[in-house]
Amino acid sequence: MARTKLRKRGPMSTPIARIDLTPTSTAKDLATFLRTARHRAKCTQLDVSKKMEIPPTAVARLESGTLEPKLLTMSRFARSLGKKLVVVII
Repeated sequence: MARTKLRKRGPMSTPIARIDLTPTSTAKDLATFLRTARHRAKCTQLDVSKKMEIPPTAVARLESGTLEPKLLTMSRFARSLGKKLVVVII
Protein backbone atom coordinates (compact mmCIF):
# COMPACT_ATOMS: atom_id res chain seq x y z
CA MET A 1 0.00 0.00 0.00
CA ALA A 2 1.23 3.50 -0.79
CA ARG A 3 1.88 6.14 1.85
CA THR A 4 0.72 9.72 1.45
CA LYS A 5 2.64 12.48 3.22
CA LEU A 6 2.35 16.22 3.44
CA ARG A 7 5.51 18.28 3.61
CA LYS A 8 6.60 21.85 3.16
CA ARG A 9 9.50 23.24 1.18
CA GLY A 10 10.87 26.40 2.70
CA PRO A 11 9.10 28.81 5.01
CA MET A 12 6.91 30.53 2.40
CA SER A 13 5.92 27.68 0.10
CA THR A 14 2.64 25.85 -0.04
CA PRO A 15 2.42 22.22 1.08
CA ILE A 16 2.79 19.50 -1.49
CA ALA A 17 1.38 16.01 -1.43
CA ARG A 18 3.72 13.06 -1.81
CA ILE A 19 3.10 9.40 -2.53
CA ASP A 20 5.63 6.60 -2.38
CA LEU A 21 4.52 3.88 -4.77
CA THR A 22 5.63 0.33 -4.06
CA PRO A 23 5.31 -2.85 -6.11
CA THR A 24 2.12 -3.62 -4.18
CA SER A 25 0.53 -0.20 -4.81
CA THR A 26 -2.73 -0.27 -6.72
CA ALA A 27 -4.75 2.10 -8.89
CA LYS A 28 -6.92 2.67 -5.80
CA ASP A 29 -3.85 4.01 -3.90
CA LEU A 30 -3.13 6.44 -6.72
CA ALA A 31 -6.81 7.43 -6.87
CA THR A 32 -6.82 8.18 -3.13
CA PHE A 33 -3.71 10.31 -3.59
CA LEU A 34 -5.32 12.32 -6.42
CA ARG A 35 -8.51 12.88 -4.45
CA THR A 36 -6.53 13.93 -1.34
CA ALA A 37 -4.44 16.38 -3.39
CA ARG A 38 -7.59 17.89 -4.91
CA HIS A 39 -9.22 18.28 -1.50
CA ARG A 40 -6.09 19.94 -0.09
CA ALA A 41 -6.14 22.38 -3.01
CA LYS A 42 -9.81 23.10 -2.19
CA CYS A 43 -10.91 22.27 -5.74
CA THR A 44 -13.94 20.39 -6.97
CA GLN A 45 -13.94 17.74 -9.67
CA LEU A 46 -15.66 20.28 -11.90
CA ASP A 47 -12.84 22.81 -11.29
CA VAL A 48 -10.24 20.20 -12.25
CA SER A 49 -12.17 19.03 -15.31
CA LYS A 50 -12.50 22.59 -16.63
CA LYS A 51 -8.80 23.31 -16.19
CA MET A 52 -7.79 19.97 -17.73
CA GLU A 53 -10.41 20.39 -20.48
CA ILE A 54 -11.84 16.93 -19.91
CA PRO A 55 -15.32 15.76 -18.87
CA PRO A 56 -16.04 15.71 -15.11
CA THR A 57 -16.73 11.99 -15.44
CA ALA A 58 -13.09 11.45 -16.47
CA VAL A 59 -11.91 13.11 -13.24
CA ALA A 60 -14.32 10.92 -11.30
CA ARG A 61 -12.89 7.80 -12.99
CA LEU A 62 -9.33 8.91 -12.17
CA GLU A 63 -10.28 9.43 -8.53
CA SER A 64 -12.18 6.15 -8.26
CA GLY A 65 -9.27 4.02 -9.42
CA THR A 66 -11.05 2.67 -12.50
CA LEU A 67 -8.39 4.32 -14.68
CA GLU A 68 -4.64 4.09 -14.32
CA PRO A 69 -3.46 7.51 -15.52
CA LYS A 70 -0.46 8.16 -17.73
CA LEU A 71 2.32 10.34 -16.39
CA LEU A 72 1.20 13.19 -18.66
CA THR A 73 -2.32 12.98 -17.19
CA MET A 74 -0.88 13.11 -13.67
CA SER A 75 1.10 16.20 -14.66
CA ARG A 76 -1.99 17.90 -16.09
CA PHE A 77 -3.95 17.01 -12.94
CA ALA A 78 -1.22 18.59 -10.78
CA ARG A 79 -1.16 21.73 -12.95
CA SER A 80 -4.94 22.04 -12.65
CA LEU A 81 -4.38 22.29 -8.88
CA GLY A 82 -1.70 24.94 -9.31
CA LYS A 83 1.03 22.41 -8.49
CA LYS A 84 3.64 20.50 -10.44
CA LEU A 85 4.36 16.82 -10.63
CA VAL A 86 7.85 15.69 -9.68
CA VAL A 87 8.94 12.11 -10.28
CA VAL A 88 12.03 10.70 -8.59
CA ILE A 89 13.36 7.26 -9.36
CA ILE A 90 15.51 5.89 -6.55
